[in-house]
Order: sequence, then structure tokens, then C-alpha cells
Amino acid sequence: MTARSPLNQTLWGEIATLLGTLIVVAGAGLAWGSSDTPKLPIGAVPVYVSPSAALRSGFAVKIGWISVGWLVVTLGVICACLLLFNPSEKEKPLFLRSHLALAIAILVIAVLHFGPYAGVVLSALGGCFLIASALMRYRERS
Repeated sequence: MTARSPLNQTLWGEIATLLGTLIVVAGAGLAWGSSDTPKLPIGAVPVYVSPSAALRSGFAVKIGWISVGWLVVTLGVICACLLLFNPSEKEKPLFLRSHLALAIAILVIAVLHFGPYAGVVLSALGGCFLIASALMRYRERS
């Protein structure tokens, strides 16, 4: 088996899919934004304010009625579920398009929430891994 054999390329695509999914799921629980400091009555002084109290995880940030964390986790897990199927050569373009669409959706969500937050960076990185894994796994080889 050479370094460029289709089986080897598919194996690396599957590993990259699992790695991308793990990164996306881990990023969903980390910080995705900051929240406003709590409003206290005039003259009230807080006893202790946790440094992480101002950070919101992906599950606390909303897009409409759904949280960003659940959306990103769902898209990543669906990408991983595509590993359950072994498409024929005729079905590979369909699988490539669906895998790329899911991965690009993750990347777009991360870019829309761009900021110096670990969850956003990890989810964007996971989306890039999922894009690369789709190309490795389903691309037609000459």
C-alpha cells in the first residue's frame, strides 16, 4: 500500500472526521461570548466576582431559539454519522456535498461569532478539519 492509495486516503479522511467532530464538540462547551456584568443597586458592592462569570458558553449563546452549542454539536455529530455508510462511487458526490455543507455551516457559525474566545476558535478549527476530511474521504481520485 503506497502513501497515496485510496484506502490510505480514506482512512486518514475518517480519522480527520472523528478528530474534527471531537474538536467541534469540545469547542461548543467553551466560551463563545461575554455577558454583561450584573446590575446591582446603587451603593451595593459585590463580595466576589468570578472572572469566568462574564463568559458565556456556546450553549448560552443563541441564534434565534436554538443555542449555538447544540447547533454546532448536532452538525458535527451528523458529519461523524456519515462514517457509518460506505458509499459507492456513484454516491460519493452526494456524500461529499452533504459533508461539505455540514462542515461549512459549522465554519460559518464560528465566523459569525468571531472573537477571542476558545470555543469559537476550536469550532472553526474543527470545521476546517471536517472540510479537509470530506475532501480526503469522498474526492474522486485519478
